[in-house]
Amino acid sequence: MEAANAVLERWADHAPDSGFDQCDFQIVFEDGFRYRGHYPLKKSQKRISLARHVRKQLTALAGEKCARKRMKPDDAPEITPIGDSVADSARMALDHYNI
Repeated sequence: MEAANAVLERWADHAPDSGFDQCDFQIVFEDGFRYRGHYPLKKSQKRISLARHVRKQLTALAGEKCARKRMKPDDAPEITPIGDSVADSARMALDHYNI
């Protein structure tokens, strides 16, 4: 995660002065679990933390019964289904993985 943060910080330096760029990313864990999402890169960001962003996204998914219906399909993070629903899978990921 530290290496990813360093790359994202360098890329954020080249983001537009107003607004943001978006970076697509995918994390593949040793057991095959995958998390794919988008990270907004803003020039004014002082500290980038991909782990914090992923935890925030998983927490949001875990708390919503119809998480995918409330987000636009292009914006919704994707996770490997390991539970009965997206929310269950997000909760299991938060409990099981050191993010």
